Amino acid sequence: LKFSSKSLSNSMSLFLRLISFITSFNKELTNSYEIKIQPDDLLMINVTCDDLEISKPFNINNNIGNNQQNIGGNQNQQNGSIYLVDINGFVNFPVLGSLKIGGLTRTELMKMLTEKISEYIKNPLIIVTIRNYKVTVQGEVANPGIINFDTERFTLVDALLKAGDLKIQAKRNNILVIRQTDGIVTYNRVDITKTDFINSPFY
Repeated sequence: LKFSSKSLSNSMSLFLRLISFITSFNKELTNSYEIKIQPDDLLMINVTCDDLEISKPFNINNNIGNNQQNIGGNQNQQNGSIYLVDINGFVNFPVLGSLKIGGLTRTELMKMLTEKISEYIKNPLIIVTIRNYKVTVQGEVANPGIINFDTERFTLVDALLKAGDLKIQAKRNNILVIRQTDGIVTYNRVDITKTDFINSPFY
């Protein structure tokens, strides 16, 4: 299979345009979207305040239970406690009991916990991070497979670049994005050859 210098030049031009658009708009677009918490998500939650002794009851030691999982050692004030969201979207939280958190964003969860824990301690600081961001990339990419991210703010282009970028023969105007939200699976086609594709909700 042969490719002309013109086709290679066009591919390079498209790549440079994509990088330019990403630099200009990536921050604004990713800031407007937050992933919702779903069953099987792993959350790290740390509760602290001015008096660390008072906040201790709201942090667990990661003993294996119905809604929590032991990962990477015991809980401490810097790292927080690990919770596994159950199939119904619940976690069993110290003092507060069973909480329905499925469907909330990380920001919404921090606000909810702050309000509830403020009934017990003054000016609590709640830090929530989602630990198991991953995406599967298949098809005409250099390195197909499961890709892990350490942030909730990543884009379609980020995933493709992590997979080694699209091969020359890949159909850039017909990329299938599959998502599962609240148990519902959606299938959407994206054309990254169009300059306005970054405005797509599937970007």
